[in-house]
Amino acid sequence: NGVYISSAYSATATIQFTFSKAISTPQPILVICRGQSPYLKEHAHEEDKELHDFALTDSVILNSTRKASAPSFKIMGAISLLNDIDVPLSGWVSIDKCSKPITSLELQFIRVESAAVKEGIAKEATEIQNIQIGEGDITRGVRIPIYMFFPRWFTCPTIRSIHLRVDFECNLVATFEDHTQITHNFPLLLYRASS
Repeated sequence: NGVYISSAYSATATIQFTFSKAISTPQPILVICRGQSPYLKEHAHEEDKELHDFALTDSVILNSTRKASAPSFKIMGAISLLNDIDVPLSGWVSIDKCSKPITSLELQFIRVESAAVKEGIAKEATEIQNIQIGEGDITRGVRIPIYMFFPRWFTCPTIRSIHLRVDFECNLVATFEDHTQITHNFPLLLYRASS
């Protein structure tokens, strides 16, 4: 289920009484087909299943106009970029150094739908899930585990065709005491395993 792109299945049960109106109730059905994701069979490699290391620093993230007021920081971690929908997203993150106190560390799970329309391509990004993985001024150098289940109703294998795309992203968001936020985006490839 998405904003523009949705495949929905439901079953409707109807009871017809002899001397009164019929009662009808639709019930949504979650359909899961194993082995989905033809795109990944062609484009993913076995090494993509490993954790992807990352290092975020103020010099890499921030542009020169905001650099003077921004905190000095170094955030290290690893995250899985190729994921089976039935297995939680995993990894870790560590705040190695930061010149300002951090108030929150969050993971945002984003669904990005793109569809070809008459005027070009309509693209919509929707936040599906937001998980706070750290609160308060996080102790420096401690590995915080990342373990996020994918929500069943809003997640499907990555779809990429000529007229339609459904992609997923994960944002790591650090919020500082002065409400400054730093966001780093990780594109994810999702699939559903055969077994």
